[in-house]
Amino acid sequence: MAGSTPPPVSGNAPAPLNAADPRKLGKYVITGRLGQGGMGTVFLGHSPDGDAVAIKVIKPELAERPEFRARFRREAESARRVRRFTTAAVLDADPDGPWPYLVTEYVEGPTLSKMVGRRGPLRPADLEQMALSVATALSAIHAAGIVHRDLTPANVLLSPVGPKVIDFGLARDFAGSGEFSRTAKHAIGTPGYMAPEQIMDSPVTSAADVFAWGAITVFAATGRQPFGEGRIEALLFRILYEPANIDGVPDELAPLVDAALRKNPAERPTAEELRISLMSGAALPAARLAASGPTAQEATSTDGKDGARRRRGHLFGRGRHQDGDEAVSGAPVSGAATSLLTPAPATTGAPPSPISAPPTSVGPAAPVSPVPRPVPAPSVAPGAPAGPIARSAGPRPPSLAPRSTTSTPPRSPAPSTPAPHPSAPPPATTPSPVPVSPAPAAPPRPQARPAGERAAAAVTAQVAPPARPAEEARPTGSGRGRRTVVLVAAGLVLLAAAVGLPLALTHGSGGSGGSSSVSPARAAQLSDTLAKAADTARPTDPARAARLSLAAYRISPTQAAASAMVASFAASSKVDLPGSPVAYTGVALTSDGRLGAATDAAGRVRLWNLAAATPALLADIATGDASAPTAPVFLPTGDLLTGGGIGHAWTLADPRAPRAISDVKPQATQPLQLALSGDGRLLVTAGQDRIIELWDLNNPAKPGWLGLKVTPGIITDIALSPDGRTLAVAGVDGTVSLWDLSDRRNPVERGSAVGHLGQVTAVAFLPGSKRIVTGGSDKTVRLWNITDLDAPRQLGEVTQGGSPVVNVAALDANLVVSSDASGSLLGWSVAAANPAESFSLGRGSTGLDLAVGGAGKMLLTAPAGGSSGAASLISTDPARLATVACANPANRIGETEWKSLIADLAYSDPCAGR
Repeated sequence: MAGSTPPPVSGNAPAPLNAADPRKLGKYVITGRLGQGGMGTVFLGHSPDGDAVAIKVIKPELAERPEFRARFRREAESARRVRRFTTAAVLDADPDGPWPYLVTEYVEGPTLSKMVGRRGPLRPADLEQMALSVATALSAIHAAGIVHRDLTPANVLLSPVGPKVIDFGLARDFAGSGEFSRTAKHAIGTPGYMAPEQIMDSPVTSAADVFAWGAITVFAATGRQPFGEGRIEALLFRILYEPANIDGVPDELAPLVDAALRKNPAERPTAEELRISLMSGAALPAARLAASGPTAQEATSTDGKDGARRRRGHLFGRGRHQDGDEAVSGAPVSGAATSLLTPAPATTGAPPSPISAPPTSVGPAAPVSPVPRPVPAPSVAPGAPAGPIARSAGPRPPSLAPRSTTSTPPRSPAPSTPAPHPSAPPPATTPSPVPVSPAPAAPPRPQARPAGERAAAAVTAQVAPPARPAEEARPTGSGRGRRTVVLVAAGLVLLAAAVGLPLALTHGSGGSGGSSSVSPARAAQLSDTLAKAADTARPTDPARAARLSLAAYRISPTQAAASAMVASFAASSKVDLPGSPVAYTGVALTSDGRLGAATDAAGRVRLWNLAAATPALLADIATGDASAPTAPVFLPTGDLLTGGGIGHAWTLADPRAPRAISDVKPQATQPLQLALSGDGRLLVTAGQDRIIELWDLNNPAKPGWLGLKVTPGIITDIALSPDGRTLAVAGVDGTVSLWDLSDRRNPVERGSAVGHLGQVTAVAFLPGSKRIVTGGSDKTVRLWNITDLDAPRQLGEVTQGGSPVVNVAALDANLVVSSDASGSLLGWSVAAANPAESFSLGRGSTGLDLAVGGAGKMLLTAPAGGSSGAASLISTDPARLATVACANPANRIGETEWKSLIADLAYSDPCAGR
């Protein structure tokens, strides 16, 4: 019925706890999950008095760092100083425990994001209350010396007593020592609400929160973000170089929002100035309005409306001097970005304007004479927010240094014609030097570039900001002008690579074809960037990923490039080992990768020579046991152990005639599973019950029994750390129990890794002995930090697919593999802790047993679970995979594609000489 009150939007009701979640932290009882963010997980808890509280538990990978804990301690103290007007009060914190956490007041009510998503834009009165409450909260937060850094609609709760800002206790203490690491990980907030200086990796102050206030006010008023949506790199580009769309913001708030969304942090009002203006209805201080205010000519449009309302975020839009000349102010260039990415020059005859290589020294631009330029024609950037305002294809990159109040913003060098397609580059023109002073009446001609670079410009323009105007040329020793550039910082570079954009990587001047060599550091940088682009392209364009992977590895064999090679080419290296298909029961590889072994259900052991160009079957012998042998393991000496009804040690002095030299006779249970320490001196055996037994193998011909232990549940798999000090025992109860083997005659059970829903089917150690990877019947692969055996911490998890995980193995410290019951064999990157960037290593009809050898450069597989099939060998050696890759000409990157990505290194066929 018209005029009826809509039902209330549900608040922040907790979700049930996961199995791995804590049940109690300090004096607080945990009862549910409220959410999860970039810093950690938020739980609902209750104090001893029964009061509800919100407890944010920090992610383990952050808590591991002493410098983070120190900063967390400092910021928690700062957060307690924040006055409680419109914030969730910080009540308690524990920065020193195994689970660092922050306790705040529990605020009942939906988030602004949820409210607008379900109801649409706020009503005018509610909008003004929200704007005032958030500005008041920011004023209090800033007064305590804190920058929120991630103010979004999800961090504004609409409580019954009014809006409240949350999640500010984990912000940067900007009054502190400046220890905060200005890396992309910390600079990046939520993309649609980030300030330009966060993207540029420039110093972040309270002005970034003011920018976010403007953005969330637009969202609350209109239901959309001020810079639109779409691909991350396009969104960040618009934040940096395009005006915000504030159409739909009420006239009373529009001037404040417009000022808050200025690109230059020095020209934004403070939160306190916003609060005072909202409370009193008065305008902002004259200095704020004058910072980038319109000229008299622009102040009134043809329809008589306020020009500032129509310009919407005008600082780097269309401001100009009365005489039409632009004011230019220099700014320091962020050092973090100087060696990462230089914006690509525009094509000849088409904007954006050309741009030179970065200057050899970084600093403020020298004063130059302004140059008049024609008014540019507007264009619309792909994915830009709809609105009645004209869109610039990109103003010059913003200066993040304070701007003189006498300067008005420059015009955007927007194109009049679209950039050419890479397949049809424009003809080359004669290079023309850029004048320094005096300036010509007409705009300077762009410098010509080689055809390969011109062809790449249209592609790289998506990520490269437009050029500075020619009047910003600085004199050099030769008297020629060198244009300064503002580089997109590390955060944008990484995000651009993450979405698969080709990057124009330039460094130094170089020649038209690039230098024949670069420094090792630069080569590694180029290689890593190409490898990341390959990882991103792989799911949708595996052919391109293959070319980029091979090129990256040829430039420099970095860890990222090696991983990319494995992801792109390992599956194609698979070869089946000779021998009739059988039901295998286990596989093994020697540490040098020269020999492979497999046991089968018929009671036999097979050995293969893998050192030859073509693998050869060396032996196929019967063990003589009534029970089928299982779980072969190679000793460091090259000898072999097998399990089964009775375990055996085999000498392989002659691999064609293996000979049993001793028995591993169990005291309690059949040794169906074997685990060996890295030095080969400790053997642990387990069967399908709850018994583990330990053996001294200093002399494999005479294994010495050390003792046994009873585990809490039925064992499904075991793994021994490379250093032989920790045993991981997987069980049907969904846990992995950890045993301290410091005293090998008296193992001590410590903590348990709890998280899988259902049985843990597989466990393996990563190099270093401090991390394990597990697989489970719940179809997940999980990574754990077990540095503290009493309190193992899950680092991350991924879902393998639609089937239970059968086996897991670690290739090296950065790559793990897993097999599920459907036959899917996947690789996972764990370089960033959480398993990610999965890639296929092949698919069979059933799950696979796995063995890693050759220092992580070989993977041996065989059907698991009694299924008959062939054993197969997969190379994970990037050097060998390069040979595999070069056998197919399609994997070679061409010169045109090379030049579109790399400008400072001359093209080199990655398969030359092969």
